[in-house]
Amino acid sequence: MAFSSSKRQLYGIQDRPLCRVCSEFNFDTLQGGFALPLPQDLISPGRDCRLCRFIISEWPRTIHALAEAHSAHPPRLILALMTGEADESHSQDVHEKRSRVLSDTQQIPALALMTDFDLRENKFKENGHIVLGKLAASDGNGTSTTVPNVKDMTHRPILAADSAISFERAKDWLNTCISEHNQCRKTIAGTEVNDTASRPLLPRRVISVGLEDTDAPRLLVSHEKAGIYIALSYCWGDASENPLVTTRSNIEDMQRSIPLPSLPKTIQDAIKVTWRLGVEYLWVDSICIVQDDSEDFQRESANMGKIYQQALLTIAATSARSSSEGLFQERHTDLEIQSKQSHFVRLPSRPRDKTCNDIFLQTQGYLDHHILRPFDAELSNCEWSKRGWVVQERLLSRRILHYASEQLFWECQEGVFAESSERALPESSLVHSKRSMFNRIVRETTLAAQATVSNHQLQTLRATAYLALDKIYDAVGIARWSVEEARHRFWERVVQTYNVCDLTYERDKLSAILGLAREIEVFTRQTYFGGIWLEDVARGLYWYGSDGNERLKKVEAAGAPTWSWASWKGPLRMATYLAEYDTGRPRVTEDMLGRVQGNISQVCDPLKLYAHFWKAEILDPSLPQRSSTRDQQWIVEDWWTPPGFIEDLYSGFPDWNCCELRGDASDTRSSGVYGLVSFDSPDFHHYAGKRLICVVLNTVRIKNLQSRDSGYGYYQLVVGESANFPGAYERIGVGIGVSVASDHIAHGWLGRKAPDTIIALV
Repeated sequence: MAFSSSKRQLYGIQDRPLCRVCSEFNFDTLQGGFALPLPQDLISPGRDCRLCRFIISEWPRTIHALAEAHSAHPPRLILALMTGEADESHSQDVHEKRSRVLSDTQQIPALALMTDFDLRENKFKENGHIVLGKLAASDGNGTSTTVPNVKDMTHRPILAADSAISFERAKDWLNTCISEHNQCRKTIAGTEVNDTASRPLLPRRVISVGLEDTDAPRLLVSHEKAGIYIALSYCWGDASENPLVTTRSNIEDMQRSIPLPSLPKTIQDAIKVTWRLGVEYLWVDSICIVQDDSEDFQRESANMGKIYQQALLTIAATSARSSSEGLFQERHTDLEIQSKQSHFVRLPSRPRDKTCNDIFLQTQGYLDHHILRPFDAELSNCEWSKRGWVVQERLLSRRILHYASEQLFWECQEGVFAESSERALPESSLVHSKRSMFNRIVRETTLAAQATVSNHQLQTLRATAYLALDKIYDAVGIARWSVEEARHRFWERVVQTYNVCDLTYERDKLSAILGLAREIEVFTRQTYFGGIWLEDVARGLYWYGSDGNERLKKVEAAGAPTWSWASWKGPLRMATYLAEYDTGRPRVTEDMLGRVQGNISQVCDPLKLYAHFWKAEILDPSLPQRSSTRDQQWIVEDWWTPPGFIEDLYSGFPDWNCCELRGDASDTRSSGVYGLVSFDSPDFHHYAGKRLICVVLNTVRIKNLQSRDSGYGYYQLVVGESANFPGAYERIGVGIGVSVASDHIAHGWLGRKAPDTIIALV
């Protein structure tokens, strides 16, 4: 949208003045070059032109040297598109060395500041020009080009978040996405949502914002009515900052009318945005779920996946730390942005056209200095991203309108768009966008499903690229790695992100991710239970703290079983490589699987597994450190280890809370086995003298580099008898077990033999 002079004045977009010469500058006519004021004029006192000041501030030594040059006539300064004919060797300013390193290709046209005077030879250059420095056109978001394109690179002025122009921008994004983005009509499970024709069913309750000026918002029970609605994603903050929520005592009053001033500021603003976008209904958790009704909460939290996926749009209060701060926070004006950093200048793209937008002109050596806060910086540093519920809300939403600290961002399946830019932000700058995350998963899934790698190709890959083994598997998708592998990797990323997030109520630990899990069940046809997938129970149970500086913290209020990662908070690491051929891996009992699939089983019920195990005892609980067991150099020799590649059996195994284990000599199956256990809790000394059970999750072939003996290594879950559930076991940590080949075969643990002993975990 272009801005007339009256609109610029209305919204406070006051351009700093340009001098008579610079006012003729035009990005469309740079091919022939644009002559800047003479160096003597640039350094004259009282020079107020912003382009002149930009030139002198970026190249002060060079401009002063040119102004003081003894020549028959003054040297000229020119802004032009340069080619390989230019000589770029004479800048006297330090940062230009950096610029030349970043752009060392002269055959590609680039915008440059040039002069016709050779300072080294103290004479005018006969042919061509000398490049003092390269520049780039930018939209302020890190999107830039050395060849200015007015259409793509223009910067839209930053206005108040609740201005009419900002609302129009959001409406344009929404209409474009609905009409042109086919991918944004699909949910994470691949179900198509038609936002214009066959409208989805409304959630059980929604806020009717009222499309007439006189209509007061009210809580509406939908009775499975179809309709278009918007959802809100925000930080609650302290309970005291949510003065009005729906309860059993006020629900009837809320259905008649919702007192707008009593709502938190963020919800008030969300109602305003919904109304301005012309949408009648809004879903907000604190209003649409009865907060003191546990049955209602469980039912609605299980439906959260559908609620956010079927919403036309999700409004995200990205920059608000609590519900009291609102969406429309105070922003920096263009002038404040202009003054807070250097190395750029804002210019009209066509000075004679008063309705034009602007372009930032930046010195190329400083393109990594973002003028506006980048999208990734907004998302990685804000409190909203640290909220537990947001993980599934963001991943499930098809479209998100981010109210960030400096501008609006639009995030959908087609990319990320900034309020200040005319084009989508470059994919390379969007590590934290959900599109980038999904694209990585989609690539892995597609390659894994389609790959047909011959044994010869596999051996070639192993021999030539083993140093980047994980990247090779990601890129090539070896046939052994199926869609199930991509699902595991996706869930691993979700869990690792979610487990460091905060929740207002710790009891919501499993509920706040349930909606996402239910949607994943739809397209994977796998069974979710207590944070893991039962068809891949071995990898689901093998997790541990991944940061030695930040130990896991027990979350008692979560109500999660001991075997689930949800019972702890903090950085996690999960199993990556588990041999597919190992039929000795544990599996869930048929009865257990049927009960979960039939929604009969509860999370508090025991997890029943067929599993191999060995009985162990702690060798020395007073010495929680590396010991002789770990010093033995056992390496893995399995199908995924290439020739010459040394994979330590203990690589990745946590160093803290470790003790040695020895097999129970009185038990035939356990004698001769030894290993390590890493306890979840630092308070583990009371296990001294007690028998522990090591549940074998995966078996790999290993070799000792010192003795050259062959053997088998076991990745295992370490459990102890439960004091509250007789006959059941509680998780206390994970471990590594070792046995030589003869013992392994004697024990009957050969990987191809399926286990038949049932173990119950609580």
